[in-house]
Amino acid sequence: MPLDYKRQGIWCQEKCCVKIKKMCTAEWRKGMELVDKNGLTEAEFLKDYRPRDYERPSVTVDMLIFAVDNRGENVRLLLIKRKNHPFLGCWALPGGFVEMGESLREAAARELEEETAVKGMYLEQLYTFGEVERDPRTRIISVAYIAVVDGNGLKIQAGDDAARAAWFRVWKETDEDGERISLESDEAGVCFSYRVEKHEGQEYQCRPLFDTAAERGLAFDHAEAVRMGLDRLFSM
Repeated sequence: MPLDYKRQGIWCQEKCCVKIKKMCTAEWRKGMELVDKNGLTEAEFLKDYRPRDYERPSVTVDMLIFAVDNRGENVRLLLIKRKNHPFLGCWALPGGFVEMGESLREAAARELEEETAVKGMYLEQLYTFGEVERDPRTRIISVAYIAVVDGNGLKIQAGDDAARAAWFRVWKETDEDGERISLESDEAGVCFSYRVEKHEGQEYQCRPLFDTAAERGLAFDHAEAVRMGLDRLFSM
């Protein structure tokens, strides 16, 4: 069957030379592709695209690993103690930066293993935190993951940029002043609480109920992540 390239003003028969066939096919394909205002096809645009010409936020992952007893009464949360700036000495959720060649889920699994030696965990995405000034280093968006495990047989060991890893008992209660979240670890000798506040037209905020100059609580916006994780945990 003859190949008809009439749109390009070219006629080819099956027995024409291979070189002309290839030329006609390429011209025909380009004629069918969409081009932008600069006359570029998508392939031509991507060939010259330079990502470094544009500002880009960094992306991190944070993991909320909850251990719950059979009755659902004793809830514990796995935290690490930071050994590097920023928030040196503060407790934080295990997490870190996403590398270019990995997915969010792969980054979460890798960071969890590197910082706590926990692996093979099923992680479910919880929320994305993107307040502009949530991290003092630069513009960083963090994707939080959640998992519920049996903590009794789970061995943890601090690694990478974690100075320590420990289980914290965590609970939420309501008093005359509103809702409060508390975290306590006998192993680490630490206990601190946050008041949950909601201002008109704004999202929830967790205000420390301790002297932040004398005591190191949770890093970044991880108190808010804990609040959301507890809400999700008790809605399962």
